This record gives sequence, structure tokens and C-alpha cells, in this order.
Amino acid sequence: ARSMRDAMPPSAQQSSPETDGLEMILAQTERVSAISRQIAEFTRPHSPEPELLDLNALVRSTCKFISYDHRLRAVEVILELDPAMPALNAIADHITQVLMNLMINSADALHGLADRKPAIRVSTGPRNGDALLIVSDNGCGMDAAVLARAFEEAFSTKLAGTGRGLGLFLCKMLIEDDGGRIAIESTPGIGTTVTVRVPPHPRRTL
Repeated sequence: ARSMRDAMPPSAQQSSPETDGLEMILAQTERVSAISRQIAEFTRPHSPEPELLDLNALVRSTCKFISYDHRLRAVEVILELDPAMPALNAIADHITQVLMNLMINSADALHGLADRKPAIRVSTGPRNGDALLIVSDNGCGMDAAVLARAFEEAFSTKLAGTGRGLGLFLCKMLIEDDGGRIAIESTPGIGTTVTVRVPPHPRRTL
């Protein structure tokens, strides 16, 4: 596309159906290249052991990667990351899996929302020595009965074939195995907030 564009005489390089088509090819190729680079970075092997990491950077890369999921195309993702967040000694894959699960759950809760713009807010910050990772949405929310069972294995309110009910169960297992905590607050018709507390040094179980 670049060769074709550069081979055109200057007079023909002004806006026209031909040049617009070439520019579109170049723009989409660059977009695909960027996605491919992010996938390569995101899927590279990570250590299963705790490592010093930048939580904010991990959140940014995870949110950027998952933004390509079709369920988030119409969702506004808002990042509120505390710039004073200290480095964290944690297992990167565990935090990534938890954040991805929470964002997909939020996206599903936002499906079909018509009375307001669907949004997911992801925030970080320190609290009493722990790191907080908070994921909030303004989706359909959960009533008390559903909320009480949210962390149960194989419990799901999704249609058959769209979820196995393992997301929140796995999130809880990963976070608690590392010595952290996870809690949910939800109001029907208003939205849901999930708060994850990650300790500065994960607990290792044998």
C-alpha cells in the first residue's frame, strides 16, 4: 500500500477514492500489527513465582488487551490508577486472570443496557499496607440471593453455553491462596463493585 501510494504522482496523492483506500489499508494494518504485538507480549510466559511488579502497568496492559473483546466494544473503560502505588511483590498471572474475569463479568452485566452509557471503572490504590484493585460497573447488578452465591463453584446466572460459573470461584481461590481477599457489593439496577486486596507479599501454600 505504501509502494502504491508513493508511486502515485503528487497531483494524485490528494484525497480521492484510491488514496483514501490506501490510507485505510495502512491504518488497519498498523492496528493489526499493534494487536499482534500486544498479544505476543501478553501471552509470553510469566513466572509462577512472586515477582516485583508495577500493578498500574499490569492493569493498563490487561485492560488494553481485553478491550478487543467484542463484549467491550461499546463499553467505556475508565482507569483511575493511583500514581503513588508502590511496587508489589505478587504473582502477575494471578492478578491478570482475576482482572480479566472481573472485566468479562462486568461486560456481561452491561449487555443490553439502554438507559445509560455502559462503563467499567478500574482503580488501584494502597490501603493499610495492601494493594487495592477495584472493578466497578454500572450494569444490572445482583440481588441479595444471587450475591450470596456469587463465589460458589459452578453457580451462574448466565444463559447455557455462555458461562460455567467458574469465574468468581477461581478469582476467590487465586486471591485467597495468595493471602488476599475479595469482596463484592452490588445493587440491582445500579451496578456492582468488586474489591480485591492483595498483600505486599503473597502467602505460598505447599
